[in-house]
Amino acid sequence: MVKIVTDNSADIPTELAWELGISIIPLYVRFGDKVYREGVNINIDGFYCELAQSKQRPQTSTPSPGDFIQLYEHLAEETDEIISLHLSLRYSSTCNVASLAAGYVKEKCKVEVIDSGTASMGLGLIVIAAARAAQRGASMKEIREIISNAIPHTHLFAIITNLDYVMKGSRLFVPGPWVVLAKIGMKFHARIFGEITEGRTRPIGVYLREGDLFNSLERRIAAYNIRDIALLRSTSPVWEQEFVRRAGMLSHNGQIYMARYGCLTGIQAGPCAMGIAFNEGD
Repeated sequence: MVKIVTDNSADIPTELAWELGISIIPLYVRFGDKVYREGVNINIDGFYCELAQSKQRPQTSTPSPGDFIQLYEHLAEETDEIISLHLSLRYSSTCNVASLAAGYVKEKCKVEVIDSGTASMGLGLIVIAAARAAQRGASMKEIREIISNAIPHTHLFAIITNLDYVMKGSRLFVPGPWVVLAKIGMKFHARIFGEITEGRTRPIGVYLREGDLFNSLERRIAAYNIRDIALLRSTSPVWEQEFVRRAGMLSHNGQIYMARYGCLTGIQAGPCAMGIAFNEGD
């Protein structure tokens, strides 16, 4: 059976990853001289506590080639085919490191590294589709085709309550005029609604009232024929329940996943953020 590998930027819930046999390699997060790897020496709640308390902005780095080699060699004991699907190259060099590692294990196992072009549960939904296909016994070629078809039909939106985390990060670009508008809005506790695509935050609006925000979200997303949907949060905002109710109604009889922004994506989203990722149906 083909094995599926991804990184922790996919934000796939741990229980689901275990169920589907997905191997997750965590990126490194550094708070000063403290180094963490999600699921190894820190969990998501611990990360957000550290994020709130630390005076230093956390830095991230990719897994080493050795980290990938160790994982690939372990999986090679069970399979001779691996698909390693990762965070967009616009955000991270993880794909390049994975490709380097794949060359070292080519005598033991064929590893195909794929750039998802996205992040968080945008990536997660694509990985889940690949893993379900692998469990059905699909071939490597068939899984590649599923991934190729899924990438352009998977979308990721976010609601941010504090744009400082995005602006101080290095992975997402926010247009200048929106930075000014968002800074003004934050003084009035506004929410910024935007689409994350191709390494950019494409703002849709700044909203003072939650009802206006949810109406905008519904109008923006209702045009898609949504199949599976993932609802994300970092730490719970007071309006989480209403967001989940309104966003969950947009799924057309597909699977609804509840997930959290993990250590990598949480650095960009910050606390009290929500998000929605979905793929389009036929």
